[in-house]
Amino acid sequence: MLSISLDFIQTLILSILLFLLGNIIKNKSKLLTKMCIPSPVIGGLLFCILSLILRIFKICEISMNTSLMNYLICFFFTIVGLSVSIALVKKGGRLLIKYWLLCGVLAFSQNLLTLILSKLTNINPLLGLMCGTISMEGGHGSAAAYGASIESLGVENACSVGIAAATFGLILAGVLGGPVAKYLIEKII
Repeated sequence: MLSISLDFIQTLILSILLFLLGNIIKNKSKLLTKMCIPSPVIGGLLFCILSLILRIFKICEISMNTSLMNYLICFFFTIVGLSVSIALVKKGGRLLIKYWLLCGVLAFSQNLLTLILSKLTNINPLLGLMCGTISMEGGHGSAAAYGASIESLGVENACSVGIAAATFGLILAGVLGGPVAKYLIEKII
């Protein structure tokens, strides 16, 4: 089987090309545009499917340099967080406070569910937590950061489990979140 290893620059270029491809496909598809599926999800999902097919049929295995991924993810989310202003929070009012409280309840419930399920399936509870709030609300950056800490406690593959869970959550959010948000926006307006 052919093995392709992309360095950092090649990985970055591939990411940009997949984003552009996703954008082109989205702009040409009325269904994807109507369902509000994000362009990066479209391009990334196509690459995942292609990579999986190439690996299953033992044609090619593609690996990428993700050495700066944690830093870039932290950089991205820091910038997103810096865009919040007090005026924007005031504009959200009580509805925003209710949303924040519901997010807290959801986070607690996710962690409680992962602990219960990990006990029922005889999985290390720390590994179960990697599939909870750490990856589902924290995303890839939190999964990588906490995964490294949990692996240092002797739990094998915590980082991989967290990244896989975050990826699954991101894809599901992109595929389901867009249509649901569109429906709610149209219902309110």
